[in-house]
Amino acid sequence: MFGDFVLAIPGYNAYMHVFEETVERFIIDENLIPAGARVLLGISGGADSMAMLNAMFELGKNRRFDLTLFVAHINHQLRGELANRDEAMVIAQAIAMGIKFETARIDVKNFAQANSLSIETAARLLRREALIQITDKFGCEIIATAHHKNDNAETLIHRLKRGTGYRGLAGIWPSRKFGAKTFIRPLLGVSRNNIIDYVGAANIPFSHDHTNEDTTITRNFIRHKLLPTLQAQASGDLSEELFALSIHARGLAMLLEKHARTIWQQAALVESKSTISLDRKILMPLSEPLKIEVLRMAITKLGVGEQDLTFGHYRKALELLASGRPGSINLPGPSRLTIASVTVTIALVGREVQLWPAPATLEPGESIKWNGITIATRVLDAAGQDLQAFIKHKPPAVEWFDLDKIAGQLTIRGRRNGDRFVPFDFKTEKKIGKFLTDSKLAQKTSFIIEDSQKIIYLAPLRTSELIRITSETRQILEIFVTAKED
Repeated sequence: MFGDFVLAIPGYNAYMHVFEETVERFIIDENLIPAGARVLLGISGGADSMAMLNAMFELGKNRRFDLTLFVAHINHQLRGELANRDEAMVIAQAIAMGIKFETARIDVKNFAQANSLSIETAARLLRREALIQITDKFGCEIIATAHHKNDNAETLIHRLKRGTGYRGLAGIWPSRKFGAKTFIRPLLGVSRNNIIDYVGAANIPFSHDHTNEDTTITRNFIRHKLLPTLQAQASGDLSEELFALSIHARGLAMLLEKHARTIWQQAALVESKSTISLDRKILMPLSEPLKIEVLRMAITKLGVGEQDLTFGHYRKALELLASGRPGSINLPGPSRLTIASVTVTIALVGREVQLWPAPATLEPGESIKWNGITIATRVLDAAGQDLQAFIKHKPPAVEWFDLDKIAGQLTIRGRRNGDRFVPFDFKTEKKIGKFLTDSKLAQKTSFIIEDSQKIIYLAPLRTSELIRITSETRQILEIFVTAKED
């Protein structure tokens, strides 16, 4: 367990060899890692992720795979000093192994409150986004997470509890695409017990997150209460049985997806950033599973996450389609499915879709072009500057920041739901969407410049109070934003 830990590259024994061979076979069978891949390992510090770190390190060190590893740790800032110790442990282990690493901190609690999400959902969304941002720094296209067979069993039970179809029974997929990035689960072929035995045999340090014992959280209730009760009634290993079910369901899902892609070529009438229209007469004769798969493709192409889709959504859509009447139903997202006489349309509603390029890093003193906008910076000695003259005569797109108040790496990115900052001359944090609405400021072209802890600039509209120039300022970062080219 992780206490006053001592870090060293672990020794090697027979059990470790068996565990690593199992992981290796799974990676090969599922074709998870191409030759020459740069793989970012998402390491929380728990037993699962620390086992993955060690196994992947050994497989790479012994040249079983041609890959380059990187480590990312995301601090959720939910457990105070314990979370900081987890971060320190992961950093120390990466250094001991000679693996480059990056950490990020996410404000899960505020994001959950701002978007009416559970802590678990907010953490998952922010963590995924943070990992994707870190891949850009290291040039990775693959992100590995430490999901295992027991996680898969919990996922299946959770989906059955809320209602699911054949695709939900596929459980956790060995690999999934999110935009240009691929998430892989190299430990999906091993169990939680295998992992505990492995970290014990290898003397791998790991932490214990006490929040995983809170059975008021649905997944923890399934893990600690429901699954043990079901296992007591089962004739075999329930996680193994559910894993086998997932494999069969995944095979069916892949077959249906292949057929749906062929149908899509005929059925898709309109395909834009915010709307997809399908030919109703093409959909009508299809079997129910194929109808669902074509609808799922349309919904996910608009960026609506599958986690919030249930079989109930599809059932309502199929009932409306079979009725022959026009009508509409609400989907997650927010999105809406509308059926007319000749079309089935899925559209995003309640917001205009803004597609942003990948985030970019910004070094003080450099100039870069991002999303057609030029961002130029320079560092000034505060002692030689007249702040009042600057305020009086500066162009609107030039701003000054206290460089010493900027923490870590600067990043340029698009706005996201839930973004918050402390606007200049404000004392409290504001949700950016509400701030823009209340201030009647242009929303389309504004974007974010942030450091590792906070948003410093809603560019080019408003700076943050947290990096205000004062009489104590020693260095000034000047940022000049040139309007987007047409």
